[in-house]
This record gives sequence, C-alpha cells and structure tokens, in this order.
Amino acid sequence: MNVGKSVGPFLWAVVGGLLGGLLVLLWRPPPPPPPPVAANPEIVASAGERSRIAAAAGAIAQAVVSIEVVTRTGGEARELDPLSRANDAPVAGQGSGVILSPDGYILTNHHVVGKAERIRVTLPDGRSFEGLVVGTDRLTDLAVLKVRADSPLPYATFGDSSRVQVGDWVVAVGNPYGFGHTVTVGVLSARERDLPAGSTALTGLLQTDAAINPGNSGGPLANLSGEVIGINTAIIPFARGIGFAVPSNTASEVAELLKEHGKVVRPYLGVELRDLTPEMMELLELPSSRGAAVTEVVPGSPAARAGIRQGDVIVRFGGQAVGSASELQDRVKTVAPGKRVQVALLREGGELELPVTVEEMPEGAENR
Repeated sequence: MNVGKSVGPFLWAVVGGLLGGLLVLLWRPPPPPPPPVAANPEIVASAGERSRIAAAAGAIAQAVVSIEVVTRTGGEARELDPLSRANDAPVAGQGSGVILSPDGYILTNHHVVGKAERIRVTLPDGRSFEGLVVGTDRLTDLAVLKVRADSPLPYATFGDSSRVQVGDWVVAVGNPYGFGHTVTVGVLSARERDLPAGSTALTGLLQTDAAINPGNSGGPLANLSGEVIGINTAIIPFARGIGFAVPSNTASEVAELLKEHGKVVRPYLGVELRDLTPEMMELLELPSSRGAAVTEVVPGSPAARAGIRQGDVIVRFGGQAVGSASELQDRVKTVAPGKRVQVALLREGGELELPVTVEEMPEGAENR
C-alpha cells in the first residue's frame, strides 16, 4: 500500500522567526542604557493586595544578590545583546541572582556569567564575595554560582510554577542599571512562551508585564507569598511590558543537576522536527496527521548515522506511536544516552524501521 512519497529537501526549509532579532537577554554592559521601562499604570492593586505585595517583596529581597562580572564581549554575548561592544576588550556587566541555600549556592543566568573572567557577588547587607561558577546550562539560560560566606545566608523559597495562573500578581526583584535592589509589580501575562535566543531557543517561559530592565537578569519573579516562581531572563526591547522568566520548576531541577554534576546531561537524536500539516498530508498522501516530519538531520548525529533522512516522517519511537513533533521530543528526553531505540518511519511510499543509538547532547548543540 502506498502510504507516502518522497519530497525534495527544499520543501522542508524552516522560516526563521522575526523575534530572533528582537529578543534581548538582560545582561547589562556599558555604554549608558536606554530609559527604564515603566510599570503598567492601568493595573491597580487593592489595599489588601498592596499589603501582600509589600510583604512578598520584603520576603524575597533578602535573598537577591547583585552580580558584577568582567568578561570579554564576543561570540555569544555580542550575538545576544546588541548593546554590547563590538570588540573583544574586557568589559564590566551586571546582573542579579537569587540565593538557593544557606551554604552559598546562587542561581542566575548563563548569559550573565557564562563568559565571565571574574565574578563579584554582593549581598543585600553589603557583604561582597568572589563568585565561583559551579555549572551553567545554555539551553535553559541558567547557571549556579558558589560563594564562601562566613555565616549562613538568607535564601529564597521556591514555589510551584505549574500552579501559577494568568492574571496572578507577580513581583520582580533585581538590580537594574546598577541602582541596587529594585522592586516592580505586574501580572502573569502568559505561560509556555517559546522564544529564539541567539543560536538556540528558550522554551516554556512565563511572560509578565512587570517592568524588567537590563541588570534584572537572574533575579527572581515571585508570587504574593514571596515564593520564587521564575528566574527573569529576557525582554523584547522597545516593547512595553513584555518580560520573560524561566519557570521555577525548571530552574529548581536544573539547579540541582548543576550542583551535582556541573552540567545537564541530555539525550540527543540530531533532527529538526515539525508537525504534519494538512498540506503535507495531501502532498505526501498520508492517511493520518499523526507523526513528526524530519525537516533537517544534523551531519554526524545519531540520526544521520542511523540513516534517517530529511523528508522522513517518524511514526513510532521505541515501539510507541508518535502523534506530533513535541511528543517525539518528549520521548527522546526519557531515553538514557547510549541506549539503542527502534525508529519507524515513512519514506518513499513505504514504512521502515531503523535502530538509533541515542547519545549525550554535545556542547553547543541545539535541543533536538
């Protein structure tokens, strides 16, 4: 039975997103920055809510630190931040962080400290320490630092980001423009936002209209109980009231892995995928929209070595049916690197199975 036919590679070209040129991660280098983003004046809190906002800000602020770095602006930093200098001379930058535990572990952003040569962490009480990088994770834009303090540090409580709702009040705390602790207030605008960021993408983000400015990067987004529900990471410049944060559940999980291993080990297949559209189904004469279309195969990847090609449609992975591209990506995430998996796919009117050995994602690779 003819279940599909081959399509030339040019039909699988992926159109780049315009947001890639708009997204700015919140690392603050000189020269002098543009004016701060104002809070949304249309949102008015009740007296009771204002009291809770003040209490939440006071609770979380004691665990928020200022991070100063000296780095060389080049490569990734220049790609992600249009305000950075176009040379490779040492420059200073600022960000924020949140204390994870009394023994001095601090969570911040990868783009704040990933290229740093020197890091200085200043606590709310004015004490200052050298910051040591424990580990970073480019794909979630998170990093963990360690400071050696002479006494236990105040630390933040993390909430459950899966329980936050659009419209909830949120509090952003950080050190924008080097002014020290600054609190802004807004609401949670959306969940599960995906954004391009340089050579990779940030996925599953929280969106807020709380004013977030350069220097806030790595600081917490908190609920009215004073719990961290996100780590501020990105804005769209010149767009009022649009900021993004890594959800606390993701941040907590990644932080523990970085503390334990210094990195996040991820399984890697090496394919770019997309869902089947009605147009694809008609063109390929497919009987069902279930499956994941392969739009690109990374040379030298596990998929390439197994014989998977651009234009294939993956319908089963490890013996389980694949309904969509995201479903296949979720399945791959559950496979330990080194494990061999059978992949069933449609190609040139027939179905075939190929064995694929999933590998650890190489440094610098995209999450696919």
